[in-house]
Amino acid sequence: DIAQLCAGAASIVKECVSPQLEDNPAIMSALIHYYYHTQAVRISDMFLFSVDLEAVGKWYRQLVAESIGKEYDKAGKQVYVGITPTVSLGSIDLHSVTQLYLAGPRDKFTTFVTIEKSDVIITVPTAVSIVGNKTFTEIMHALAQGTQIAYVKNNRPFCSFMLPEKSAYYLGQFLQCKMIETMYLGFLLDINPFDQPNVDLYKREAYALLQQ
Repeated sequence: DIAQLCAGAASIVKECVSPQLEDNPAIMSALIHYYYHTQAVRISDMFLFSVDLEAVGKWYRQLVAESIGKEYDKAGKQVYVGITPTVSLGSIDLHSVTQLYLAGPRDKFTTFVTIEKSDVIITVPTAVSIVGNKTFTEIMHALAQGTQIAYVKNNRPFCSFMLPEKSAYYLGQFLQCKMIETMYLGFLLDINPFDQPNVDLYKREAYALLQQ
């Protein structure tokens, strides 16, 4: 629903440009990312606890890689700045990557994205172990909260976003917030987040090969 997507995006702009930092989710997230960047934490993982949001993670990966990865700052000084964005899906990737995230190098910052409620209620049969008679929403919430508790106990940095529901409106809010966050982050890193000059390098090389 494109109209609802745009309505959601428009609804959060005022909040994301508010000078009251504690009420501004975009600047708060940007400041947190910037702080950890200064601490040599240069990998940003978006951990989405909904398989339907996988494409959002890939969208965010392009947004951050293309906007923040820059060879020069705004003054023309060579800085080679950037944040490497990665995408994880709960619960699919929990077993495969959480071992690394909790025990590996302290070079990652995680953004958890969860959905508060679902219109689809599916309950696990009572006979199924400890999750019997629980809904999939309850199970996903427990997995997300359990993962965040483990992060706290292992002193691993993260922030979290909870969408009230899986809808175009709230997705629009989230995407807009992340775009404004990226603008702030570019300002903090003193680079231009609106260009991607190095993208053309591979295009020119590929074109030259195709002309042979």
